[in-house]
Amino acid sequence: MSNDKNRYLFNKTINGNKSWAELFQSISIFKPLIEAIFKLHNLEAGEIENLTPGTNAVFRIHNKVIKIFAPIESGYNTGSDYAIELSSLKHAKDVQIPAPLLLHAGEMNDRYLFHYIIMEFISGKDAEHKLKMYQTLQKRNFALKLKEITSKLNTKVQYTEIPILALEDIQNSKSWSDFPDIFCRDRLAYIQERLENKLPDFVYTHGDLTGENMIIDEKEEIYIIDFADSRVAPYFYEWPPIVFALFGCDQVMMEAYFGDYHKDEFYDTLTLSLVIHEFGSNILGQICKLHNISSESILDMTDLKLLLRKYVESGKTKVR
Repeated sequence: MSNDKNRYLFNKTINGNKSWAELFQSISIFKPLIEAIFKLHNLEAGEIENLTPGTNAVFRIHNKVIKIFAPIESGYNTGSDYAIELSSLKHAKDVQIPAPLLLHAGEMNDRYLFHYIIMEFISGKDAEHKLKMYQTLQKRNFALKLKEITSKLNTKVQYTEIPILALEDIQNSKSWSDFPDIFCRDRLAYIQERLENKLPDFVYTHGDLTGENMIIDEKEEIYIIDFADSRVAPYFYEWPPIVFALFGCDQVMMEAYFGDYHKDEFYDTLTLSLVIHEFGSNILGQICKLHNISSESILDMTDLKLLLRKYVESGKTKVR
């Protein structure tokens, strides 16, 4: 058994989420695999450092980042995440937005099949950290820069690996089951009325533009990272994470990015964006918890729109 293990660069057993969670940040466990991948691409290895963890194993080596995607044995289906992130980095380069430069990508068939991406390392602070220190003018400039980035990013995309947001998937989502049945029925009717008959243009969307997924360097340049939740969808699919997780409904940033967001048309679109978003039910649940609202009190889309208007206008509704 031990001799068989020694044939591999990666010698630990992965059998479900728990086993992966216990080892995916371990530098010593991943070091032989990382060094072999770097050698394969004629890259110089060196000191390995941990970076902010997510689902996958992410490490820094000098001025490079390697993301090793969880294998299927972990219980995570990251094969599609790998393809999505790879295509998204190419799209980011095509439309010339600030994002890590893709250096290499591939797979290492070791004890498990590991997909990996090697990118340049972006030195800076995440936007979540920086925005806490920003004054009014800095917030405004940040939101204007982000608006310029998304105007380039939210365009037609040539890569078919990025999944299209399907009406059927939206309607069949189980994530809204914690909300009243009467609300869920109205949500489905609302989506069908808004999307089925007047389908908006579908473009590339990042899908999770939060402070943790942006790096701000010393020159105040914004870099977009972590593209695994990208979808081909209506442009406003970007809105829920931006409004509630990134801006936290801050009035300065909201006005800089959206203009006059007090109009009824804005809340019509924001409401629709929330109920079609993959994380929409989670965001709404956090809003309810933050303001001590029972989800049972939201009975239809009119209730939802009024709730969103109230707490966006408050300027202090931030979720994670």
